[in-house]
Amino acid sequence: SEARSAADVILLDTAPILAGGDASQLLPDADAVLVVARSGVTTQQLAESASGLLRRLRAPVLGVAFNAAESPAASKGVRAK
Repeated sequence: SEARSAADVILLDTAPILAGGDASQLLPDADAVLVVARSGVTTQQLAESASGLLRRLRAPVLGVAFNAAESPAASKGVRAK
């Protein structure tokens, strides 16, 4: 609550939800959760397990971001504008 009074937005980066620990303990105070999945690393089974756990914990999931994804444009050295 002290942090909320000092800032408009607070972002917390935690270990993966399936690893246990801080992520699930912080959920009661979260306004939203953004799940990050690493392309080529996060399997469908892991994603479904994380989704199920977040659903059971009633997490306010905002969406999913994929990182380290390769695109055809990136492999050709083309940058999006």
